[in-house]
Amino acid sequence: MNVLAPTPSRLPNGKASATFSGAYATASKKLTVKTFDVASALGSAKGNGEILFTEQQPTVAKGALLFQAIPLENLKTLLPSPLNQWIYQGHGRVEVEVHGAWNALAIKGVARSNGAQIRGADVALENLCLNAPFEWLRPTWRVGEAQLTALKLTYGDKDRWQAAADRVQASATMDLAPDQPVKITGHLKSAGGKFASPDGSKLGENFVIDGVFELRSDPAKHSIGLGGKFRADAGELLWGKFFADLKLQQPVIELQADYFRDLDRLDCRRCNFNLMKIGSVDINGSVERLSQSPELRLQARSANFLPGGFYEFVLRQSFHREYPLLDKLTLGGELAFQCQIHGNLPTLTTEGDLSLKAGELRAQSDSWQIGPITLNLPFQIFWSESPKAASIKPRIGVLAIEQARFSGQSVGRITAAISLSNNALIFPQPIHAEIFGGAVEISALRWPDIINDPKQLSFSAEMKRLRLDDLTQALDWPPFSGSLTGSIPQVQSVGNTLQTNGEIQAELFGGQVRLGKLEIENPFSSLAAVRLDARLSSIDLDQVTKTFSFGRISGILEGSIDDLVITDGQPSQFRADLHSVDRGTEQRISVEALNKITVLSSGASAGALYSGLAGFFDSFRYSKLGFKASLKNDRLTLRGVESQDDQEFLVVGSFLPPRVNIVSHTQTIAFSELLHRLQQIKSDKPETK
Repeated sequence: MNVLAPTPSRLPNGKASATFSGAYATASKKLTVKTFDVASALGSAKGNGEILFTEQQPTVAKGALLFQAIPLENLKTLLPSPLNQWIYQGHGRVEVEVHGAWNALAIKGVARSNGAQIRGADVALENLCLNAPFEWLRPTWRVGEAQLTALKLTYGDKDRWQAAADRVQASATMDLAPDQPVKITGHLKSAGGKFASPDGSKLGENFVIDGVFELRSDPAKHSIGLGGKFRADAGELLWGKFFADLKLQQPVIELQADYFRDLDRLDCRRCNFNLMKIGSVDINGSVERLSQSPELRLQARSANFLPGGFYEFVLRQSFHREYPLLDKLTLGGELAFQCQIHGNLPTLTTEGDLSLKAGELRAQSDSWQIGPITLNLPFQIFWSESPKAASIKPRIGVLAIEQARFSGQSVGRITAAISLSNNALIFPQPIHAEIFGGAVEISALRWPDIINDPKQLSFSAEMKRLRLDDLTQALDWPPFSGSLTGSIPQVQSVGNTLQTNGEIQAELFGGQVRLGKLEIENPFSSLAAVRLDARLSSIDLDQVTKTFSFGRISGILEGSIDDLVITDGQPSQFRADLHSVDRGTEQRISVEALNKITVLSSGASAGALYSGLAGFFDSFRYSKLGFKASLKNDRLTLRGVESQDDQEFLVVGSFLPPRVNIVSHTQTIAFSELLHRLQQIKSDKPETK
């Protein structure tokens, strides 16, 4: 990168010819030039004027020159570096007025050009229109309120960062004096702006930029100073996986910086980035080897960063299709941080401290809320694919949750130690919470590389005596009674799957349910799938049927459900073996339950038969009850608890009356049909076939 610097005026080589006519008055010592015509490498010129030859020195009383069809390429020797090294196509027109003593001439004029093109080493301007008033009062040139419009601006090449704009408008003033810094101030507007990184992973389009700027070139220091304030009124940004629409945020950048050519270093005295709904960040420091492989040595700080705005603007906009859960959450609070940023762009390191106050995480439906939250967190982050090996002991911060609410349940204050070092987010101590009449404890919670692989995490969990009536009420499920106790020695993400080792045990319906091999595939996406195995023992059927309004069945149920897969809230695969166990207790089934089982197994109601029997009996004895079933690809294969002569018995009557049998007449059906039959049962309007 070169530095804007004034150079001595050097006219292009070439022949020149001039013709003029006029008159000289001896008495008044005045030379009147009526016509003046010049043809040269600079183009053609016409003019007129009056010169007074006084005793002191000649004085131009008035003079006017009009330069037409000037080749712009021939004027570049008059420009400061690096502008005098660019290529110029097109022609210009200059109107000049001259007056004053010969050694102190005052020159005023205006330069115009339409449809010009300019090309530099990395920059190009097309369809350039210029209107630049200027004046020279020895020894200073001044350009005042010059107006420039270009219909296309491009910067960079295919192996470097590239930028372009469909339209650029600028107004500027410039002061140029020997041995003095060049100063340019002005106003800039651009539309249709875009940029791209060399690998195409970082893109910007449709930018509309408006701002003021000041450029100062100091030849003695070989430096360019840049100051200004720029606002993006529109634009779309894609930075890796992050997408942002800038229209609602209208980011503003204020900067004061200096570039030193000999050192190839940019010093940022003050750079402020402000997003309307997120907050502002102040940056200062330096960037070494700016034009080669930039190395950053910066300090950044913010006192009013809003995580809720960042969540909406960056995370939710970018990932809500992949993770629909993001559309259901709201964040609040205010964040402050200060940090040091150093390293080159592929391997940046960020170290510092952040604090959060009045933080909040809640559902948009307001069904649950966590907060207020306070956080004090020292951090060390490496923005590279492979974090460096830890060399120092991580500094420990503190996370405090004052309270949490889940439906009608509340949780008291929770505090936890936390660290973020070498990209690893770790809770070094157990997190304990009392809820649902029991307690939950999470231990060894850690993300090994939360920057490059935030899906990878591991922890262990323990639940003690959670009251199921409170839990089911909070989840808006049918009310269960009993308690939930379990221990999962390890939960670990593998790829897109959350896997568990251990077992969850629930005491419900008078018995036990043990859940094992629990896995969740794509846990935060719209296609999340839950896999598990379940073992049931000593389940009181009377409690089950009362809870789900299934009529009434007494007895004990046991069995297993293997390879259960639940997708979008519905089973998509399983193998089940559930059956009654004779423990010496009464085993009876009501007429209502008989009818509903019949509807499930055949799709047809046996209401007429059972209602007739109900005139004599309201329930029947059975000796066996249950089924075996497998589901895959929406095909459900149903077998009874007992097979006799190619008949599958779902209910086998007892030897003593009153007794009744139920035979499954449909052994293979679509699972969607079974769900339809369940809806029949819920509506209490079974179809008659």
